[in-house]
Amino acid sequence: GGELYRGASGSAGEIGYLPVGGGDPHDPATRRTGAFEAAVGAEAVVRLARELGLAARSAKQVFAVARRGDPVALRVVDQEARRLALGIAAVAAVLDPELVVLGGGIGAGGGDLLLDLLARELRACSPFRPRVAVSALGDEAVLYGALAIALAAAQEQVLGRVYGRSDRPMGPADRRKEAVP
Repeated sequence: GGELYRGASGSAGEIGYLPVGGGDPHDPATRRTGAFEAAVGAEAVVRLARELGLAARSAKQVFAVARRGDPVALRVVDQEARRLALGIAAVAAVLDPELVVLGGGIGAGGGDLLLDLLARELRACSPFRPRVAVSALGDEAVLYGALAIALAAAQEQVLGRVYGRSDRPMGPADRRKEAVP
């Protein structure tokens, strides 16, 4: 219904931690970044490109070369879409989201290349097909999200006290502030 679901502890949407994609979720290194992130993040794109013989320094570079029609880079993009679709399908089966947003370096760098491929892969592997879009926030999506959460928390703290909605009991100083017109 148009609301961002944050979950009980605020961690909803952290699909990078899904235990899918080949990394061992018990390995402390994988637990830091997440198994799915290790399988589909920018480093994974670069790693796959290098394995296939493409000398790439960044996912952005792989996506740029794919836009020029390089067959190896296009293969990397196709594999990225296949891997992403598996994670999206897993989330869709549990949460049935209306929309999945690709953010960060993958969304900003290759979202335009991935959207149609993701739609194809989701049709092939899942009966659930949420709409997939690229974040308008680009590489800064995580930063903007963190700022929005911090701002909302600060507003609730300040306005909650002013209007008596805080979880904290109001003390004498709060009552004095309330009494001032």
